Amino acid sequence: MATNNYFVQDNSNNLYLADTEQIKTDTENNYKTNFGADLVVGNGGLASVLIAMETKLKTDTINAMAYCLNQINPSFASGLGLDSLCAFTETKRRLATATRVLATLTGVAG
Repeated sequence: MATNNYFVQDNSNNLYLADTEQIKTDTENNYKTNFGADLVVGNGGLASVLIAMETKLKTDTINAMAYCLNQINPSFASGLGLDSLCAFTETKRRLATATRVLATLTGVAG
């Protein structure tokens, strides 16, 4: 089974987040392994642009996975995740209530 070391657990909120620093470090090391240890990965070069793009794509994927993983936490669950959690624990949401706002609109017609 594959493991993923790109999650960081925020213990104050018990949430999982993407570890962007680890993703970038691993991507840089991967590029240096494939293209040589003397590859310049600093800002401004083509390699840095490719590394930044790949890091962004991996981070977006990990963030999507973390969003699904965080749906188990009832404090942060939303939508279908909250409905599934309620069904699992045999609880129900409160009924929705309408919100009314009184406002006076002014201006010129047309």
